Amino acid sequence: MDLSIIIVNYHSAFYTLRAIASVLAQEIDSEGGGRGTVEVLVIDNGSPPEDQARLDSLPESVRLILNDTNRGFAAAVNQGLREAQGNFLCLLNPDTHLFPDALQRLMEHLRLHPDVAACGPRAWLDEERTFLLPVIRAPSPGSMILESLARLNYRLARTVCASWHRRDLTLWCASVPMTVETLSGACLMTRRTILDQVGEFDPAYPLYYEDADWCRRARHHGYRLAYVPSAKIVHYHNQSAQTASAQSRQWMMQSRNNYLRKQFGRCRAALCGALCAAPGALARFWHPASPRYLYHDLGSLQEPPRFGATHSVGERQVLFEISRHWNFALKIAAFRTTPELCIPAPVWKRLEPGRYYTRLVDLATLREEMIWSWQKV
Repeated sequence: MDLSIIIVNYHSAFYTLRAIASVLAQEIDSEGGGRGTVEVLVIDNGSPPEDQARLDSLPESVRLILNDTNRGFAAAVNQGLREAQGNFLCLLNPDTHLFPDALQRLMEHLRLHPDVAACGPRAWLDEERTFLLPVIRAPSPGSMILESLARLNYRLARTVCASWHRRDLTLWCASVPMTVETLSGACLMTRRTILDQVGEFDPAYPLYYEDADWCRRARHHGYRLAYVPSAKIVHYHNQSAQTASAQSRQWMMQSRNNYLRKQFGRCRAALCGALCAAPGALARFWHPASPRYLYHDLGSLQEPPRFGATHSVGERQVLFEISRHWNFALKIAAFRTTPELCIPAPVWKRLEPGRYYTRLVDLATLREEMIWSWQKV
């Protein structure tokens, strides 16, 4: 078997079926020549009966493993890894869709670069390829503390986030593979021989941070991690987690604490937790300064907003970024040849209600031209 695809389903059968359809439409080359073989394993992690019933329509070639309870994402991934027969292994979120040749491009890169432990694709938020998702940063006490401090003041945020912004731009605009510090488990491909050295995912992570932990271990073994922009996917992002949002937030905090203690020690983990909580505690007495003098408040919106510059509407390279916070530490990006943007209806529908910020950046000068604030209701 050339390639095994492992998908963990939890209350997301609708997306799982679509993801598998895009997998089965892929073609890969065998290492020995000719068309490669692909197997798909779905591990259902104790989904409700109605969601499991939807999986009855899985193609016969797909192997389904049913768990009585939710064992946690990492533990379910390990089940799939133990059953998989492929020389290459690809972890795939159910809320993804593969564009043509995505798997082939990832496999090619691993074959050509034995020093690469794993690689991941360019990820879009929507099938129309309007918005690029950020390539995630390797979590560390330093980065977590800086991101927390960036919530206190806009000018401070500009300084703290400047290097992150440059890095995001470099990766978004990349046309060739690049070495990165970590990869997202939404779509991560590795080799069986690498897994034998690095080990399985740590089951102590119920959800989130299991990919960061594995990638860090791979780097400690002397391997690189690669971002392959020619491999393209859609990641609808966090759709299964939204079905149990309160539980997901609890799992995130549990996994974050596990990661910090395991990778950096209890003392640094405790210090990081205290400093990251500081802005929230300060907010009880002092409200962090958002850039109200800079942005235009569009109010509460029930329909997708349209953004545009008030001047110089001619063709030029610009970037629109959308974030849940005015510091834009984490954002999605749309590159445009004119300073105009309307959020597509499918993207608008999937956005959770809440406050958002949109920033227009001129790519020639990297100058912020305008910031909008709006509330989706």
